[in-house]
Amino acid sequence: MGFTSKIIYKALETGFIPDRITKLWMKYLCYRTIKNAKLDNIEARNSVFRQIRSDLLNGSEIRKYYFTERNSIDFPLTFYDYFLGKNLSLTCGYFSTGAEDLNEAEDTALWLASEHARIREGMSILEIGCGAGAFSFWLANKYPSCKITALTPSPKMLSNLRKKAQELDINNINFISQEIKDFTDADKFDRVICLERFDLLASLGNWEKRVKKLLNKDGMFFMTARVHSSTAFYEDSTGFDNMPGNNVIEDVIIPSVKSLMLTTPDLHLVDMWEISGLHYKQTADKWFRKFTFNKEPILRALEKAYGSDKAHSWYNKMRLYILSLYERYGYNHGQEWITAQYLYSPSK
Repeated sequence: MGFTSKIIYKALETGFIPDRITKLWMKYLCYRTIKNAKLDNIEARNSVFRQIRSDLLNGSEIRKYYFTERNSIDFPLTFYDYFLGKNLSLTCGYFSTGAEDLNEAEDTALWLASEHARIREGMSILEIGCGAGAFSFWLANKYPSCKITALTPSPKMLSNLRKKAQELDINNINFISQEIKDFTDADKFDRVICLERFDLLASLGNWEKRVKKLLNKDGMFFMTARVHSSTAFYEDSTGFDNMPGNNVIEDVIIPSVKSLMLTTPDLHLVDMWEISGLHYKQTADKWFRKFTFNKEPILRALEKAYGSDKAHSWYNKMRLYILSLYERYGYNHGQEWITAQYLYSPSK
């Protein structure tokens, strides 16, 4: 990050810069990033693609979570009520008509994921990186005879999720606090699910072999990922590391649609879907409106977690992060940064 960018970054984090100025800066960063990533040379672009593809298969940190995981801080599920929908989904919603509210968009996105994953009653399901439990709880209600195992890397989140399951009288979810690299289970699963937490898999190295071992003979692996529609790139080599909000969640590597759809000796791509970035733009817009409306209770929660001297700083960082999602996924009418969904089966 250059000196000028650092000054702009710090100024934006104060919260005193008007949003219209912040958005213009974000739009410029998106434009510059895409221009730099495409390299104007097919061979150079292919060389970067091949290196990233190797990183994704052999183990690499592709995302950094500064807000919670890296600071060993967890929030009660009530904290997420202040800016997420009723399901507390930390992933992209789906706006079929554009007129849906956040709750409806969450429900549609969760239903769409379950349909694309071909989930049916009676299946055994493993969810990797379950977040605040949105998909696992949704599945448990929709398919009460399914047996669901949900992994979270956070012991404190585990306590919150188990408490919620008890309050809702849901008995078909087994929440476990464990990284996928440490997870062992005698049983195999009909479905392994990973919604926007491919970073947990990518860090493993040979993640596709690990997933195959978790699947039944006729099992399937379903994944959603935040990707670029055409170009894979490293954040720091394109200037995208200057994007405000990166000190909340930073995407170190941006995979392309193609970099995650190539078949491997262990997994075979059955189907895939590309979803316009406009859905993430609308999701972020809904989050942003709720987040700013609930500023006071959010600040109180941040004061409890980080102390009064850092609460405003973290509030502004989170606010910028949500705003950056709005701008990057809305850039070029949602045709650059998008969401992709992949369905794999074990190779024979």
